[in-house]
Amino acid sequence: MKKTTLFISHILTKRKKGNPRGRRTAMTLLLLPAAAMLLIPLLSAFSAFADGEDFSYQITSVSPTSGSVHYNQHFDIMYGDPLVLDVSASQSCKLEIIMLGFASRKISHQITKISDTQYRVTFSPDENVNYEGDNAAYLYFSDADDNLFANFKLSLKAKAFEVRSITINKHSIKLRVGESYPLQAVTDPVSAPPEVNMHIEWESDNPGIAEVSADGVLTAKALGHATIYAFAHPNLLHPYDICGVDVVESIPAESVAIGYVEGSGGGFADGTLTLTEGESASLTAELTPDNTWDTVQWESSDPSVAAVDSNGGITAGSMGNATVTVRAGEQTDSVVVRVLRHVASVSADCTNDGNKEHWQDKDGNAYSSSKGTSRISDIRIPALGHNWGAWEVTTPATCEEAGEETRTCTRDASHKETREIAALGHNWGEWTVTKEATETEAGEEERVCQNDPSHKETREIPARGADDYVFTADSAFTWTKGSKDGLLMVIENISNPADDPATFEKLVAVYVDGNKLTPHTDYTAEAGSIILTLLPGYLNKLSAGEYTLKVELKVTTIEHTFTVVAPAGTDTPSTGENAIMIAVSFVLLTFALAGCAFSFLRKRKAQT
Repeated sequence: MKKTTLFISHILTKRKKGNPRGRRTAMTLLLLPAAAMLLIPLLSAFSAFADGEDFSYQITSVSPTSGSVHYNQHFDIMYGDPLVLDVSASQSCKLEIIMLGFASRKISHQITKISDTQYRVTFSPDENVNYEGDNAAYLYFSDADDNLFANFKLSLKAKAFEVRSITINKHSIKLRVGESYPLQAVTDPVSAPPEVNMHIEWESDNPGIAEVSADGVLTAKALGHATIYAFAHPNLLHPYDICGVDVVESIPAESVAIGYVEGSGGGFADGTLTLTEGESASLTAELTPDNTWDTVQWESSDPSVAAVDSNGGITAGSMGNATVTVRAGEQTDSVVVRVLRHVASVSADCTNDGNKEHWQDKDGNAYSSSKGTSRISDIRIPALGHNWGAWEVTTPATCEEAGEETRTCTRDASHKETREIAALGHNWGEWTVTKEATETEAGEEERVCQNDPSHKETREIPARGADDYVFTADSAFTWTKGSKDGLLMVIENISNPADDPATFEKLVAVYVDGNKLTPHTDYTAEAGSIILTLLPGYLNKLSAGEYTLKVELKVTTIEHTFTVVAPAGTDTPSTGENAIMIAVSFVLLTFALAGCAFSFLRKRKAQT
């Protein structure tokens, strides 16, 4: 940025022949504010764009149709049937809606926030009137600071309530003179808002043949054909549906015969239908003459064994026999339905008999297939008896609790026997310390049973009391610079002399005047020893004077002073000599700075 600023300044103020410097300066002062006025909006727009970078959204119609909604899509919104949209965004945003156009005065909208990225939007006409004027609904997506991410447009029109379609439950029917049938019609939508009067009008194009009442009841009056209309209101287009009615003569049936639909299930032979429990089959009824008006009716002597529907469909219930009869006018025919029970094969085990797969009737007879044609007498499979394997431990015994072992029959793995294993008893190991005793707190030691590691015992170790450490040293804690020997010091635990060899096992750090020393470079303090040695290489770095030695142990911190002295016959520069040397250096530095300044000014004057 600094290099760019200098470059722009150089360009704006570069001297050219015939142009005075003052003019360039004025131009610079005018151009800089103008550049700033242009850059600030650009940077602001870029910031808003960057905040919405990768922003995306998805709008889906929930009602009255479903599916993705595209930009500027047109919707006709029917009164009482609002347009519902689900809106989801790729990141957290605010959603606002602005309605424009003539119809906006007649369409209300509502926004329901589901989450920071999901909304439900509902548009509803305010009145049951058509408003054809153009209307735009703009959905605005923005962040918390009202920076716009995106917008989406919808084209809406308000429509009065209308029935879209109507459907009659039958489109053709035959009746005999004097017979009636209640027709029914379903509309879309099924119902209207409470203040809208929605109704269905019924009409016959030939009431002398078939008439229809206001509520859709059809009545045959004479032989012939008529068409029944159902009109839906309110609707400008009046959608309708039709039903054709044939009024015919009554011709009695001369005979009826039951037939079997091959492959529909079970087996049919010699007037008997054989089924297995839960199985189905289909029967037919053959009527003569073909144009008889009589209809067939089916019935079963025992629906719990064999149920029959109006089309001759048979469903087997429980094991047994039942008679199914078909009736057409005064004519009848019947078949016997025999229902068998399927018995799956069961393998024999060590103690229980098994059996072969078979089908059984209500009298206890067994058959080899579901057709019930081949009887069998020997269906039993004898028990196998036991063949025990080796005992295996399933629960090991512990010191105090008994265990268990199991053996399994090799012929039937589900058959097992178990027996107990006696408890082992305790076999204690040595006591080991798990928590060291301190000056003020007791410790703990533990022993483990060798037969069961989960079994343990603990006991307390009393607190050892406070330790009191002291320093002793050679040469009264004094060291002479240049000496090849280090400064030896002894740290003794006078309250517990037996602990002396472990002193430096408790060593944490060594400091001199607050500066931490490096082991083996500045000092030595080996475990098993009670001697701390400050090494000559470190001591020679110190100036003559007095120093404070601090030794930090895990249990305490102790301090002592020592002195570093200069060898006899050496001296250091006096304070006066040091002051003179500093003054001379300052004067020389002043002359050097003055020379640099004079050289710079002379060069600048020559350039001017």
